[in-house]
Amino acid sequence: MYMPCNFQSSLSNMGPCEFTTPKLRYFQWRGNSIPRLKAHLPVLDTVVINYDSHYFEIKEKIIFDNLLMIFDTLQAAKSLTVSGHTIRLLASFLVNGCCSPFRDLKCLKLDFKVHHTDIESMVFLSDTLKLVPGVKAYLLHKSRDAKCTIINLPYGESICFSSPKRMCDTTPRQAGQQVAQTRSKRMVKKPARFLD
Repeated sequence: MYMPCNFQSSLSNMGPCEFTTPKLRYFQWRGNSIPRLKAHLPVLDTVVINYDSHYFEIKEKIIFDNLLMIFDTLQAAKSLTVSGHTIRLLASFLVNGCCSPFRDLKCLKLDFKVHHTDIESMVFLSDTLKLVPGVKAYLLHKSRDAKCTIINLPYGESICFSSPKRMCDTTPRQAGQQVAQTRSKRMVKKPARFLD
């Protein structure tokens, strides 16, 4: 299933997308927003989330909440592929203890495909690679034996970095409530220092 959509103008007011496809095995989402999704997908096998960020922080929080809802809906998946922008979105809002709903992943692919090889793209790649351990720890908390691979690197594929242990004591809803506090602390400006 492939659903290219764009909800830029009404993202904050959009209701959940609901559909009934109990035999669906493949789900792919590509776009610069993420919808609220509700469905019962008991035999889902493969999920691909290719989010391409174009939003400011205020709307990224909404998109993050929608992403957690999609993860909860697609939790039966055995294979998950997420894009570099999806990794950055997760890393921006996840808090310690937030527990991924994926319970039986066999394969996690982190897709670092870039469409240009300019300096900006290379900086994006370098910065995003640093976020892999934390995001991997979140996504594979309940799937410790899953194989994790970074794909579409300029120099080929790579096995994911080892990830730190995380305690799963927070639900996505609770995490969402904690995020605002975490983000506000990051945005506090430090007083300027002047040299004598």
